[in-house]
Amino acid sequence: MITIQPSFITSPSTLFHRRSIKSQRRNKPMFSRCCLVEKHAQKLEEAQRSFMVATRKERMLTCPVETLVMIDAVQRLGIDYHFQENIDAVLSDEFSIAAKMAAGGSSHGLFEVSLNFRLMRQQGYRIPSDVFGKFKNGEGKFNPNLGQGVEAMMELYEASQWITPGESTLREARDFSSHWLRSWIATRSPSRNLSVGSIPRLAIKDYLSSFAARTPSNDKLKHQYVLETLKDLAKLDFNMNQATRQQELLQISK
Repeated sequence: MITIQPSFITSPSTLFHRRSIKSQRRNKPMFSRCCLVEKHAQKLEEAQRSFMVATRKERMLTCPVETLVMIDAVQRLGIDYHFQENIDAVLSDEFSIAAKMAAGGSSHGLFEVSLNFRLMRQQGYRIPSDVFGKFKNGEGKFNPNLGQGVEAMMELYEASQWITPGESTLREARDFSSHWLRSWIATRSPSRNLSVGSIPRLAIKDYLSSFAARTPSNDKLKHQYVLETLKDLAKLDFNMNQATRQQELLQISK
């Protein structure tokens, strides 16, 4: 006698197969996250090696601006917490040079002085605004013929945002740099009516894309490699955070 099983009744083998598929789907995110953790660990180790090479004391003595640019890059990418110990050591050493800069005995240009000043203030160091005195003319105003380029003026503008009450030099730096940047942008986008607050976003579309150009070294391939490593780490950091949140939401939904 042939028994015909109703179509709505699921056989044990089919049921087992469906459970197996569900189990695989459930485990897939965990497997992907494990791969992500492994990739993140490898990229972090690679980035830390590059960062340590760029911020070692020998490198600071020969080309300190590259060290500062590296610190700025990891901060803008939001991955500086991976390198905080190195950053603290570098800025501590750099702070000891501030007195020399303020005395006018430094040969550093506007870009490096401005970047150094901003990083110091962000870190809580009370670096004096007198470091910008060397860029003023005989009338005590910023020299209109500095000719430092948009990167330097951008740094001066951002440094001026760390003004404290009574710092006339930083107020002058803010007015001078914002006027220069408005003029620079107006020659490229005459139809735009820019406010001071929009200058940082519009003056340089992609800060990190000009990473190699910001350093005096001609070894652009090396800097491009370091930049790509940092960008990859930032992406993996983001993906790791996303995966963690998804896992938490999955647990909550259960």
